[in-house]
Amino acid sequence: MSPTTSTTRFVRHSVLLNGLFLAEGAIMFALDIALAAALGLSAQSDILYAAWSLPVTIGRGMFQSLTNSFMGLFAEADDQATAYNQAITVICVVAFAAAALLSLSARWWYPLSVPGATVETKLAGQPLAAVLAWLIFLLALAETLRAIYYRSGRLVVPTAGRIAGTVATIVIVLLAGAQQDLWLVVWGLIGGAVVEVLVGFVGLAWVPDFRLRPIWPERVVLTSMARTVGMPLTGQGVRVLSSITERALASLLGPGVLTAVTFAARLIAIVERFVFRGFQLATIQNYTAGTKQNYNSRLRIVALLAVPMSVGLALLAPQLVNAVFARGRFSAEDAITVAQVLQTYAPAIVGLALISIPLGLAFARNVPRVVMLFFAINAVALIVSEYLLIRLGVGLRSFGIANSIAVFVGLLWLSRTAAKEHKLWTRADSAQLAVIAAAAAAGTFAVRSLAGRLPAGTLVTWLTLLAGRAACVVSTVIAAQLLRLEEVGYITRLVRRPHSQSHSG
Repeated sequence: MSPTTSTTRFVRHSVLLNGLFLAEGAIMFALDIALAAALGLSAQSDILYAAWSLPVTIGRGMFQSLTNSFMGLFAEADDQATAYNQAITVICVVAFAAAALLSLSARWWYPLSVPGATVETKLAGQPLAAVLAWLIFLLALAETLRAIYYRSGRLVVPTAGRIAGTVATIVIVLLAGAQQDLWLVVWGLIGGAVVEVLVGFVGLAWVPDFRLRPIWPERVVLTSMARTVGMPLTGQGVRVLSSITERALASLLGPGVLTAVTFAARLIAIVERFVFRGFQLATIQNYTAGTKQNYNSRLRIVALLAVPMSVGLALLAPQLVNAVFARGRFSAEDAITVAQVLQTYAPAIVGLALISIPLGLAFARNVPRVVMLFFAINAVALIVSEYLLIRLGVGLRSFGIANSIAVFVGLLWLSRTAAKEHKLWTRADSAQLAVIAAAAAAGTFAVRSLAGRLPAGTLVTWLTLLAGRAACVVSTVIAAQLLRLEEVGYITRLVRRPHSQSHSG
């Protein structure tokens, strides 16, 4: 297969995965909107997010690395059905134990996670944290099922499960907002996760030659499994500690700050998980299938997509927050706070996009040590940067700036490691990226400046947001064309002839 054909196939596969992830991201964003309208930025919202963040970070974030690790493990297995059952059995046991431990210890870890909160807030959040801890078990199981579906080529089922579960949660959150009942929100989050898992189990009936049954792996298999997933999980564990530290520092800056930081971080996480993760998974799948890959070209593709997202978020964050969140108990002051935090997270989008390829390569090559060290380096850089910036008086903006610094530190290390075997990035690529970013910023800034002369209002906000995003994308495409980047051709051909080639999804 020629490099051009390989890259086109990679783009097609990535677009399919990213399309599914984007659907998931959209519905998750809708949940954030519902929560913002119901709670705003307040001590009450801080209680919820402090109790919710740790279980989600462990269950969805930490165990999400298993999706990538298990895909490589499944590829090496002679009996796929047995490997699936073994993975489900082990994860059920491990995740149940982790959930039970976190639930029983909520009275100790929850107050430590919000040192700046009042005694009343800490006491109110402990029972919520004890219940939400069981999200670890549910979300870990959902991510394991996702790995099975991706390996067997059934891509739609996990997306359908995520959407169904989140819709169920949104309905309950809207009811909770009307009644001002925080416990309803908690049970809505638990119920949504249950729905997602149930859809996942029902869908297993369409996985070829598979029948669900508990199988505990033999010692040799268990050792191999532990070796494959142990180091990535350890690295993610360090990342969990950095997340706890981040929210603890946010709680010291006053009521509502923890919620504002969480909103911004969740939006960036949606971009990472539901836009660029498809490129990571496509890299893994193509590598394990023996497909020849041009990593330099693929990095330029994700960069072309990330730059307008990053620039648009940096320059249009106030319009975005006002257009999407400004309703219910989410006030104009809340919008300003979230926008300030969100703007500083914008540079991280480019770094997260570029990370997707070398990190996918590390998972595909089954080098867990590299994955573990990457997460550890990223976490240490994050904690140190946040602490120093807060001590310097940077305030709210400390968290986004620190995240951007940490992402690029991790990217630099990961790229240097991967570059030992594969050509990834050059100085010329960096120069071209800077030109494209400048063009995108110029186009967006011009539209925003013109819109600033119009009377303020909801319609003007939406028009500024949409026109600014369009100008950002158009400026990016024009700059890329002038630089004669062939990656633009891959994307445009895909749009013009979406069914001209088959892919192996």
